[in-house]
Amino acid sequence: MAHDRPARVAEEFQHEVSAILTRGLKDPRVVGFITVTGARMSPDLREVTVYVSVHGDEAVKRKTVEGLTAATGFIQREAARNL
Repeated sequence: MAHDRPARVAEEFQHEVSAILTRGLKDPRVVGFITVTGARMSPDLREVTVYVSVHGDEAVKRKTVEGLTAATGFIQREAARNL
């Protein structure tokens, strides 16, 4: 039963990151349509990996991923605050 908790917490992170991205980021590089496709939480609940899909041509995808990478700290803080 204890192994279900990381999956449930990862699902909550997935929903929260999706909500943060829906509200929008101020980074002008984030221009593509982003879908949060999944999340994986470590068993000790210390690390989470969020998977995204970016729609658009290669230039848009590259710029959007750069913007998301730069906004990682902001997204982490917002998700932690809201959860």
